[in-house]
Amino acid sequence: MKVRQLLWILIAIALVIGAWGLFQRITQGHEMAGYGNYIVWGLWTSMYLYFVEIAAGVYILITLAFLYGVQPLARWLRLGIFIALVSLMAGLLHIFLDLGHPWRFWKVFASPSFTSVMTFMVWTYALFGLLLLVQLYVEFTSGDERLLRVLGIIGLPLAVAFSGGVGALFGVQGARPFWHVGMFPISFLITALASGTAVLAFVAAFLLPKLEDREALIRQLSRLLLIFVVAEALFLFADYSISLYGALPHNVAAVLLVIAGPHWWAFWIIQVLIGLVLPAVILFHPRWSQQIPAVGLAGLMVAFGFTAVRLNIVVPGLAVPEIEALRTAYFGPHLSFYYFPTLAEWAVTIGITALAGLLFLVGLDRLPLVDPDLREA
Repeated sequence: MKVRQLLWILIAIALVIGAWGLFQRITQGHEMAGYGNYIVWGLWTSMYLYFVEIAAGVYILITLAFLYGVQPLARWLRLGIFIALVSLMAGLLHIFLDLGHPWRFWKVFASPSFTSVMTFMVWTYALFGLLLLVQLYVEFTSGDERLLRVLGIIGLPLAVAFSGGVGALFGVQGARPFWHVGMFPISFLITALASGTAVLAFVAAFLLPKLEDREALIRQLSRLLLIFVVAEALFLFADYSISLYGALPHNVAAVLLVIAGPHWWAFWIIQVLIGLVLPAVILFHPRWSQQIPAVGLAGLMVAFGFTAVRLNIVVPGLAVPEIEALRTAYFGPHLSFYYFPTLAEWAVTIGITALAGLLFLVGLDRLPLVDPDLREA
């Protein structure tokens, strides 16, 4: 069975699961979720970060290649823009459903406070989304390269701003030492580039098989992905080692919760082994790094493994109380420092991911995302 046929089957099943999760969210509100008064962000916030970082990473990579004429990656501008648009939609849909009153989102545009990092991010998302639509329109109509370059020059700082801005949103939280890290904006940008490159590698290997420059594209993505995976590992080591050596109680407790807590497997197996170690082995290997299926598999592993990256930042920062006595001061169903997503939360995320996959496959079939000149005879 071909990869695309398998994806269609998985997407159909996932959409049914997602519809059930959405029904639970609509009928029960946030009662169906596993977070509460102490841990207020969970799976949906983490996946929002994950998808918007894919959007930023793909866009930055593909736009830089286009502006500097780096072939063959430069020829995939319209495909990269479309992936970024779909990923941005998936991320914003996650955070939309996470809000207590999602239909009030318009207030951040009607009465903004530009000293707020959150306001800055929302406005940047809106401008970036509009820019993506304009770029796709230009690509599908006139294809004016000069105009596309101008739009790319405008879009690059937007993508960098909201990717690093997400890191700043956490980094400015002085009351949460685990998040109060000055290198977070850069770390989030590296994660975005790694995630975006991984998605491009998977798409190029398995969903765009009949292209004349496929092998050259895969080799290029293989080298880039290896660089970003190594950079991600270095930032992770620096963050955790400094936190442990610094011996600040809140930091140490949060790091130990990640690496040795009840969900240790999410860090060691999903994030480290699947997301970093195994892809690095493939991409370091002189023969495997040149093989299309192997690089595509490495991209898939990085993309999957990095789903745990944001969960291991969002939840531990909230799961360690600022005042230890809060654990025993009050009791109630929503007064807990333990969090694991409920079935309904997983269902919503599965459904949104499937919707993004559906939109991408339909776009791949119905829109001129691939230049006919690139197809093999």
